[in-house]
Amino acid sequence: MTGAERHLNEYPRDAQVLSILLGAFGLYAFSGRADHDAAKLAICERHARHYGEDWWFLSYLGWSHTEAGNLSHRPDICPNAPWRCEPKTPTPRMALARDVRARRHGSGPQISCAMAACA
Repeated sequence: MTGAERHLNEYPRDAQVLSILLGAFGLYAFSGRADHDAAKLAICERHARHYGEDWWFLSYLGWSHTEAGNLSHRPDICPNAPWRCEPKTPTPRMALARDVRARRHGSGPQISCAMAACA
């Protein structure tokens, strides 16, 4: 267990430390671990109860499911996440939501559709 993981066991809502572990440039991604996608999902699931409907966390949880290959599981676990946004209510959080949606739908025309869904 890393120092960041131990810290999160004591301070589970420390989003700054959690964010350092997650993402394309996070510590898990650059750790050399073959299971880094599974590790991201595991830590998100471990701390989900502490975040409730927090949009940032739900986006990373969705992203972690997608990166771990759980595409069929993702849509129903957080109905209030920002990828379910209304097109006429743009907010700063939509950039992350668009990225999550685009990755979920793959490349090519699907990305355009995913990006336009919250535009």
